Amino acid sequence: MQVKIVRNTGVYGSAGRMNVKVDGEIVGRIVHGERSYFPLKNKTGKLQVQILGSKSNVLDVTDGDVVELTTVPRARHVWFVSFLFMLAIVAVTDRVLKLSLFSVVILINLSKFFWNEYRIAKKKEL
Repeated sequence: MQVKIVRNTGVYGSAGRMNVKVDGEIVGRIVHGERSYFPLKNKTGKLQVQILGSKSNVLDVTDGDVVELTTVPRARHVWFVSFLFMLAIVAVTDRVLKLSLFSVVILINLSKFFWNEYRIAKKKEL
């Protein structure tokens, strides 16, 4: 019994190997662009992927399902906003303003731990 995962996370989500969890247990890892099969203990299971604290939604899967892993568009927007704030930090000379901007960048990036940065969804054979 197995499920196929196709990782299509784009440039933003291309770094690193993501842990694949079935029913809360790590059953393997997947890299960007990879298509891999992962085992299910039973005919059904709860699938989720994680990397460095970022995670996906939990998806109920059954034997033979094909699942696509993508990046949530909001994740790219958060990265872009953080990048703009970092540019502002470099351009600003006032220490208090630099510290304020840096704090905003930290808070923006910490917010990623409270929502799913990746999305998994069942697909027809890819």
